[in-house]
Amino acid sequence: LQLCLGSGAAPIAGWINVDRDARADLRLDVRFGLPLPDASVSLVYSEHLLEHLTLDEGVTLFRECRRLLAKDGVLRIATPSECRRATSASKSRSLTRKQKCWMGNAPSC
Repeated sequence: LQLCLGSGAAPIAGWINVDRDARADLRLDVRFGLPLPDASVSLVYSEHLLEHLTLDEGVTLFRECRRLLAKDGVLRIATPSECRRATSASKSRSLTRKQKCWMGNAPSC
C-alpha cells in the first residue's frame, strides 16, 4: 500500500491519494488520523503539506505515519525551504527549543 498525503490537484496514479479535496481517493483531513491498520503501508509520500500544519499537528501526523508504516516502510516528506523564514522568526522572537527543532534552528534535535 502506498499513500500520498495531501495529494490535492496532483494525485499519483496507483497510489491511495489522501486529501480533503474531492479528487482524492480517500477524502479526509489527515490531522485526525487515517483509518488503516498498523504496519499496513510500504510508502508514505507528502509534498507541500507539512508547512500547513501546526507543530502539534505535524508531530501527530508523524506519529500516525510511524504507526501505519511497515517495518521496512519509507516516509518521504518534501517541503519548501523555510530556512530564511525560520531564521528571521527566531531572531525576532523567543522560541522554545521544540519550536527551534521544528524549524531546524537548534542543534541536536
